[in-house]
Amino acid sequence: MGVGDGDLLDLPQGRHLLNRRHRGFTLVELMVVLAIIAILLILGTPLFSTFVANSRIRTAAEVFANALSQARIEAIKRNEPVEFLMSSGWLVCTVADSAAGNCAQGNAAVLFQGAGKEGTSEVTVTATPSGATRITFDQLGNIIAVSPIDSSAALTQVDIDVPGGSSVNSTPLRVLIETGGGVHLCNPAVSSPNPEACV
Repeated sequence: MGVGDGDLLDLPQGRHLLNRRHRGFTLVELMVVLAIIAILLILGTPLFSTFVANSRIRTAAEVFANALSQARIEAIKRNEPVEFLMSSGWLVCTVADSAAGNCAQGNAAVLFQGAGKEGTSEVTVTATPSGATRITFDQLGNIIAVSPIDSSAALTQVDIDVPGGSSVNSTPLRVLIETGGGVHLCNPAVSSPNPEACV
């Protein structure tokens, strides 16, 4: 009987060579795969830290921008001044309720409230002008320059970053409040022709 008559390399019919698929992995192959995984993890960790930091910044900035827009819409809808107040989070109240001292977390007079940091203490919030904590929208949705409650200057922008933002290569964001009451997000680190720039 020759090769090709049912024998494989002169082995009797029915007997097969061990197939490589049935042997498993060698120790060398396993070590190579583990080394590749370790290298990918080492390279990916800084990128993941940046991604997490930027996600926290974006979430907090969008929450503030949406809350400010909601306060403006509420002032127009109610046809009366409405105040946005930054405290441990943020509150939206009518000016009448705020003047009566009813604008506090958990009070029924509060129209809207939020944590402001969406559950993370990893975000720093900086208001401009320094120390500003409130902004009032009139019944047309425009900003009232001086608060009718405490005569403080109106909040004009909120900068959001993470502590040590440069060490994780994060992208800070700014919530910019225009005189007409419009609210938008921008990146203070880029300049003018870029559409993300704060102008």
